[in-house]
Amino acid sequence: MGENYKPQKPVYVTASHNLDEIAAEVAKGKKVWFGDGNRTTPKSVMRGKDIAADIADINAGKATILKYGEIVAPSGRVYGIHTDGKLAVFPKSGEGVVQLNQLEFGLFQTYLRDKHAALKAWEGFTTNHNQGLRPDSLQKIKGLVNSLSITSPAPHASPQPRAPNTSHVPTTQ
Repeated sequence: MGENYKPQKPVYVTASHNLDEIAAEVAKGKKVWFGDGNRTTPKSVMRGKDIAADIADINAGKATILKYGEIVAPSGRVYGIHTDGKLAVFPKSGEGVVQLNQLEFGLFQTYLRDKHAALKAWEGFTTNHNQGLRPDSLQKIKGLVNSLSITSPAPHASPQPRAPNTSHVPTTQ
């Protein structure tokens, strides 16, 4: 199948592949970057606890490297190696790995911030026959949110009606 693999320096997975880190960044009001590449090239994501266990095993030399440079962790999940010269790897396939295209990735972050806004965006995208969404995209996103033990993201509070601002109205003498 392949040869034993222990990296010379520790490898890591960037935050944009780690569902727990994406959720933490969104909770801080930040947006996680999808990454380079084609808008329709999927990004693989998975739970952080699974990533941590795999990366610990890979760094401990318990992994296998395949003919074309893919790394197989003892869990059976397959990781690719980013070609930018850094030590970053990314989940490619295996249990718990989910592929999201750029639109799904953005909709996932919107869903974490505001479920109602995400559902409204979903409706708009599907009404306009956006090719980035498939019939199962929304269920996939809801499944990811549920895997994070977030049962119902709190919608942003609706703004309360305000009294009109009259400070700019000139007064008559």
